[in-house]
Amino acid sequence: MAHVLVVDDDAAIRETLRLLLETGGYTVSESADGLAGLAALRVTSTPTVAIIDLMMPRMDGPALLRVIAGDPILRTRHAYILLTANTALILPTIESLPQDFAQSLTLLHKPYESDLLLLIVDQVAQKLTEHVSP
Repeated sequence: MAHVLVVDDDAAIRETLRLLLETGGYTVSESADGLAGLAALRVTSTPTVAIIDLMMPRMDGPALLRVIAGDPILRTRHAYILLTANTALILPTIESLPQDFAQSLTLLHKPYESDLLLLIVDQVAQKLTEHVSP
């Protein structure tokens, strides 16, 4: 199973996602904001599915994604799922990113069904595994 990083400032959401994903067989780590998430992504060489909230302090999701998009290693080593309840932020976020990177992102709206979240993470993890396998 792939490793999953949950980047969200809401501790209850992080815990809920962690418990759900661990039940689904994933190894999960957490970051409370974009800066901590960026640091976690930079230090791991393990391909990771990062679930990123868009509204966070210190470094929000759009800023985090712009940094990732500009870093060829982070951009290709990991896969990214955007998680947000604020649909008004989706289009401006996507438009602020390089088109090829934006097209590689997966979107998940809050609130979400547990089964749908696990299905999406499974699909993204599978693509990531295929991408990094020889």
